[in-house]
Amino acid sequence: MPLVARKYIPLTAYLKRKRGRFITLSFDQIEEITGEPLPNSAKVLKRRWWSNNIKGRTQGTGWLNAGRRVVGLEGTRVCFRREN
Repeated sequence: MPLVARKYIPLTAYLKRKRGRFITLSFDQIEEITGEPLPNSAKVLKRRWWSNNIKGRTQGTGWLNAGRRVVGLEGTRVCFRREN
């Protein structure tokens, strides 16, 4: 399994613990979970940064390792879907 950047490990753990097929989080909630601000690219280049294509992107590895995929972005909210 690909490695996750240390700062996204808390997000991976959070997503693993949550029940339900869909989880929607605001950028502020994600920053609270990780204890760090999201990079500007997450807020400006939204579609690219939140892509499920993990080649060279450790943040995507975080939610994919949790069995989730990003399925929606609206404003400053991101929706993850459980993959099983």
